[in-house]
Amino acid sequence: MEEMTRASATPASFAKFDGAGKWMAPRHIQVIDRAVVAAVNGTGSKQIIVTMPPRHGKSEYCSKYVPSWYVGHFPEDRVILTSYAASFAASWGRKSRELMEKYGRSMYGIGLADAPQAADNWATTEGGGMVTAGAGGQITGKGGNLLICDDPVKNAEEAGSRRQREKIWDWWRSTFYSRREPGAVTILIQTRWHEDDLAGRLIRDQPTDWKVINFAAIDDQGKALWPGRYTVGDLAQIRRNLG
Repeated sequence: MEEMTRASATPASFAKFDGAGKWMAPRHIQVIDRAVVAAVNGTGSKQIIVTMPPRHGKSEYCSKYVPSWYVGHFPEDRVILTSYAASFAASWGRKSRELMEKYGRSMYGIGLADAPQAADNWATTEGGGMVTAGAGGQITGKGGNLLICDDPVKNAEEAGSRRQREKIWDWWRSTFYSRREPGAVTILIQTRWHEDDLAGRLIRDQPTDWKVINFAAIDDQGKALWPGRYTVGDLAQIRRNLG
């Protein structure tokens, strides 16, 4: 049990334990991990914006491992996870639920409730659990103690639509953010596609309210963010293709 407790000390350590040496925590994920743990522990900002390029491990970390890790440590609390599509968000809800089925009893001493467990809405025996929804849609059930918005728009085309940006902004204020319980942790993690996207508006309008962590695919020194996955040459090719 002591080994398992250490293994679940942070979301990243939990992921490493589950991955049995196959899951990697590159430097940028370690930075996010420290910020998330500090937010949950009350030693850091409870409102975090993380911006980074696609395919760099953000959803695997933030939408799969963070929710199950959090519910394991706080089984009476609720996690709300949203993404650009309800089906995509539910796929991470399913994976998080599977982690609780796998480790809930042995690592945390809790289980899933007897009620029917759906990918987009599952509960623990302690009354907490996880709800998922698509950005722009309704969020059913109770409020959340941990709110995660993972990529509110799918791609540059959606981000380029002013109508879509306004829709996401209105949804964020009227639906998503209003679900916060007192003392809740809120995480927005996304790829930046437009200066006026959700992260851009929050940074512009509420600059002192958020801890902002930004990772460029290629930094000012010309180094790749995750060279073990994408080299500078790979990223340069992607840039040429995307424009």
